[in-house]
Amino acid sequence: MTNQKRIIASVIIKDDLAVQSFSYKKYLPLGKPEVVVENLNWWGADEIIIIDIDRTRQKKEPNYKIIDQIVKKNLSTPLMYSGGIRTKYDAKNVVNSGVERICVENIINENPKVINDISGVIGAQAIVLSIPIVVKKNNVYYYDYIKKKNIDIEKNKIKLIDRNSYSEILITDKENEGSKNLFNLDILKKINFKKNLILFGGITSKNKINHLLSKKNVSAISIGNSLNYSETSYQNLKKNLKKN
Repeated sequence: MTNQKRIIASVIIKDDLAVQSFSYKKYLPLGKPEVVVENLNWWGADEIIIIDIDRTRQKKEPNYKIIDQIVKKNLSTPLMYSGGIRTKYDAKNVVNSGVERICVENIINENPKVINDISGVIGAQAIVLSIPIVVKKNNVYYYDYIKKKNIDIEKNKIKLIDRNSYSEILITDKENEGSKNLFNLDILKKINFKKNLILFGGITSKNKINHLLSKKNVSAISIGNSLNYSETSYQNLKKNLKKN
């Protein structure tokens, strides 16, 4: 990926519908994923990440039906997909379906060395690691959304993954995901990931976006719910960022 700072649009999918997500607990339907993604493409998103939260939880394969419906729109915006990717074959099939990059999460704990295998098939530039973070009592935890429990970040198996096997890390502020302007800055102070970071969760303020993007190890900001409130949300946001 380019070193240029980016704004990524996040589309959460549940029960084959695009939804608004609130702290991994509450979901409100938006409509057909392909329509939501097409709108974001028209509005000029730098990249769109499609996150199907059912596939991994239900131990299903990637949602090729949804991917196909979106790819058929012949979008100009690069696509990233997350959900149900467990093997190098899943990863290869998703990329062959027309998605530029994949985002993997739960296999970081289950079988982290698979990511090294995936990298050998599709290349490190096509891989993003997803790490939901919880800050509790001044400690940082990895949130396992399958088991719904916090794991000490130091005990997380990410250390078993070759740093050359992925390009970026998507850091989600779990507690503030879906909220407004509340991304916990302590997360950046307490974790020491040197890879380019994509930040997600409670980031809507133009000032906060500018502040976060000014950090050397932050390559992108991902925004979900707030981009769906108004047709001009994305354009207005990008205009303001360009001025700064």
